[in-house]
Amino acid sequence: MRRTLLLAIIFQFAFCIYGQELKVTSNVTDAIIYLNGAFINRSASADIKKGNNKVNLIGLPGTLIPATLQIHGKGNFELKTIQIFAENTKDVAVLSKAKMADDSINLLLKKIKQNEISLKILQEEESLLKKNQPAFSPQYIVKTVELKEVIDYNRTKLTEIYQSIENLAVQKNELLVVLKELKKNSNSLHSLSEKKTYTIEAEIISEFDQKGDFVVTYFTPFVSWFPIYDLKVPDISKPINMAMKSSIIQNTGEDWENVKISISNGTPSLSETYHELSPWFLSFYNYQNTTAQKPNPNVRFVKGTVSDENGIPLIGANLVINENNEVGTITDVDGKYYLPVPFGAKQIVISYTGYETKTLPISSEHIDIILQEGKLLDEIVVLGTLAGSINESRQKADVILKDFSNTPSKISYQPTTFSYDLKERFSFPNSTTENTIEIMNNDIPAMFDYYTVPKYDPSVFLTAKIDNWQEYNLLDGKVNLYLEGKFVGQTDLNSKLAGDTLSISLGRDKSIVVERTKVKEFAKKSFISGNITITKSYALTIKNNKMFPIRIKMQDQFPISTDKSIDIFDLEAKTSNMDADSRILTWDMEINPKTEITKVMKYSVKYPANRNLVLE
Repeated sequence: MRRTLLLAIIFQFAFCIYGQELKVTSNVTDAIIYLNGAFINRSASADIKKGNNKVNLIGLPGTLIPATLQIHGKGNFELKTIQIFAENTKDVAVLSKAKMADDSINLLLKKIKQNEISLKILQEEESLLKKNQPAFSPQYIVKTVELKEVIDYNRTKLTEIYQSIENLAVQKNELLVVLKELKKNSNSLHSLSEKKTYTIEAEIISEFDQKGDFVVTYFTPFVSWFPIYDLKVPDISKPINMAMKSSIIQNTGEDWENVKISISNGTPSLSETYHELSPWFLSFYNYQNTTAQKPNPNVRFVKGTVSDENGIPLIGANLVINENNEVGTITDVDGKYYLPVPFGAKQIVISYTGYETKTLPISSEHIDIILQEGKLLDEIVVLGTLAGSINESRQKADVILKDFSNTPSKISYQPTTFSYDLKERFSFPNSTTENTIEIMNNDIPAMFDYYTVPKYDPSVFLTAKIDNWQEYNLLDGKVNLYLEGKFVGQTDLNSKLAGDTLSISLGRDKSIVVERTKVKEFAKKSFISGNITITKSYALTIKNNKMFPIRIKMQDQFPISTDKSIDIFDLEAKTSNMDADSRILTWDMEINPKTEITKVMKYSVKYPANRNLVLE
């Protein structure tokens, strides 16, 4: 009786100190997606009792950076202490697939065992048949009929035995091939089932019962975006229509449902410290010839597939940054991967059980990897599944709680960055493939110019020149070109090469026809001076088949002598502007619809007749 009373007193005392303990899950509500990462907001709520409460916010993805993790409470209560733990859990869905693979392995091992037993029986039968042959001696003469019957029986029976042995050998080889793949998938699925999560353990003191709301924020490098443009030109009498799209990769390990998105051009993982000059010391460089690809410091993420030499995807292959092994990932069920690249990273290391480890330079955003098979294991290892409760390893993380970023308002302009706040909410499954959403659509005034150099290419190229392009917050990226309702190809938007005016090539316009034809070529040889004079004349014709006038720049050139014995004279190209140094001819023209214009150029060259000179 006294023991029971004592336990009750201890329980009451403990409850007064710790109150209730709650396990609470949270959902992603907002995300600021940068070019190489994302700042995430999550929300959760719990019914808090009067007194002390311990609230465990569980299931935070293992792809977050612990040093950026924060928790904020909304309510009349006090957050007394906060601790963060890393936990290793199991993905139940993947674990179920792994168990099915293990069951298939066990079934296949039984079939292989039965195959070996059947093979042993046939071999015993073969041996017994050979031992029980009739004995031939002078005292016993076997009749021809009996001998024929024995030979026929042996032939038939041995044929059956040998055929069965051959069939069993083929069957065993097939089973071993399937077993190898099942073992590979089983190991891969068990690797995928391992899931790292974080838990925030918060002690809360409340003066009364209430509902408490919590906001959790952190940064993750496993989200990124890059711009893609659709540029449409209905005709050159109207402004261009430019749609800016965001191609987003969300590979945090969890699905996002109904999330508010902001797209930022910031790169928060890059160093924000400027560089100061230090003394520059020169030394001789020993050149080493190498054909290896060099790392590209501009790559923000790497994605692709990992497969074996036969093109079979490898599930659960490990990829880590060589310079920072805390940043890593594994391939999914299709062998695909997505790996963020932190500042200063140069190499990735790829490993997989039974295959040779490979180290590759981070040279581009897409790298498909082929691993070569190493030494095979002599034994098949069947991994067992978990029974009962899942054992979780809790490890306290070294955490610095700090403000990482400010949530932007509608269209936010910071001193060095800007962001787009999208009106709609979006859902993004966890994946290594892109999700594309439109973030801007503007009609932009542009000046259109046509350009052609018929000496090298009779095509006419259309260019759009945008003044004050900085007002539209355009970033470098791929541009899909649509001219008069038709897709004509892709080009690049490169703001680094732009000044006050951004020029974008819109490709060839086949409705403008250009021809460069030789009008005449006259050669005259002088026997007195020993020189030969060649006169060339060309007609350059442009026909505008459009329904509106165009402005076009056409260029050609006169040759330039680099030898005193070569004389170039009688240069003629009316209405053109000729650069005195390069002798490049330029015609700037306006051509009305359904109109044809011809320009003529002529020149003469005199050189020694005993020399060969190539013209054109």
